[in-house]
Amino acid sequence: PIVEHSPALSRDSLGLAVARKALPVLITACGGRPGEPVADDFGFLHHALFGGRFDWLDGGGSPLYWRPLSRQIYYQLLGPLMLSHPFLVALLHVVALAATGVLLYRALRPGWSAPAAATAGAFPLLLEGARQVIAWPSCAQDLLAMLFGVAALHALSRGRRAFALTWLALALLCKETAIAFAPALALWPAHSRADGTPARASDRLRTAAGAALVLAGWWLAHEAVSRHARLLPPPLAAVEGASQLLAQLAWAVRGVWLDALSVRDPAAATAR
Repeated sequence: PIVEHSPALSRDSLGLAVARKALPVLITACGGRPGEPVADDFGFLHHALFGGRFDWLDGGGSPLYWRPLSRQIYYQLLGPLMLSHPFLVALLHVVALAATGVLLYRALRPGWSAPAAATAGAFPLLLEGARQVIAWPSCAQDLLAMLFGVAALHALSRGRRAFALTWLALALLCKETAIAFAPALALWPAHSRADGTPARASDRLRTAAGAALVLAGWWLAHEAVSRHARLLPPPLAAVEGASQLLAQLAWAVRGVWLDALSVRDPAAATAR
């Protein structure tokens, strides 16, 4: 059987309803100062505006992670805007969040009923964290990873595996949490073939293999850049087994805590 796709967005009342769910989120975010830089935004802004020559191969203002699309590119393009017209940055986040919901709805539509797909598409827009995603520029890391990851699922639901894997790679370059989209591609209920028929087991295996190759390529690049830029790696304990695992867990908890407080780790400064 040929899978059923949603109509053009201009004629898709449910898709437009999903997009409109972003407006209440923007209204609630306006209780603060959406789009204005705070906390670690200043580190990324300083790096983008005063760091000298543009460099893909560093932490973009952080000693911990390599996220070139959501740090180097994002702050290069929107850094001046968030200083002069921060509300426009918030509006761009609203558009990206609404697009995420609509793409998720339309990515599910070939396999689910329209009401069920619309409910799932509206879910990311109704979460409490959606307000923060709109208001805080640093959340572009999460927002763009989610948008590109959902775009990968949408492309796969139209039988466009190559486009899906490209979107997956872009999502990974925004934030590491996009790893979750790799298994989602192979398991996606609306996975379709190029001719519009439902995917077979062999199609899912090829998608899984492609996603694994993208993950491997991203991981190798991430490790190479981390070593090149001397980004702070997890500690390599002298002992094996449980003790090493506990040491790495303690490092991760400490790093997340310092990052949340926008405090530069003294060990990172020493490493540089």
